[in-house]
Amino acid sequence: MSFFNEKWKNSSIMTKAAAWILAFTTLLLLICTITVLSLERTILSMMESDAPFIGYWFFYLFFLVFCALFSFGIFKVSKIARFFVIITGLGPVISIIFLFTQLGDIMTLVRETVGAGTVDAAIAASSAGMGFAARMFADVLLPLIPAAVLVRIGFYLFVFTTPMVFYVLATLILLLFCGKDFRRKKEVQPAT
Repeated sequence: MSFFNEKWKNSSIMTKAAAWILAFTTLLLLICTITVLSLERTILSMMESDAPFIGYWFFYLFFLVFCALFSFGIFKVSKIARFFVIITGLGPVISIIFLFTQLGDIMTLVRETVGAGTVDAAIAASSAGMGFAARMFADVLLPLIPAAVLVRIGFYLFVFTTPMVFYVLATLILLLFCGKDFRRKKEVQPAT
């Protein structure tokens, strides 16, 4: 019995891309879970505590299990899995849209309250300060950090930020391009 069924074999390339993206996301969440678990174990050993500890790794394990189930469902071209991936993946997208909408409303309110000139001057001063801070960081502080530490920081940034980005990417692919693969096809009855 093959893991890939007929629906999978007849599905579009976009459905297959979304399934492999979810599988990679599951792998990254597994790495996140193991990393957080080992960090928490190290912290507990440094504290010399014998108390049982359920920390952040439990939440990563929870997300790992759900992502693995959804990934398996997409490999089986299940409508239920597609529905849950879209529902859970649209949450961050909607919250980001609301965030930018609220920032726009807040900036409009601030401009009306203190005046546009004051806000523009504050933005210009902030931009100049950020440019100075970025140059100081790149020119002075970055060369002082050992390369092994920079590699570890880059690894942690990649492993802990990429799963959410890939999950949202798979959500958008499934929402926008893969509807026809998950519809029930009518079976053609042979003429008698």
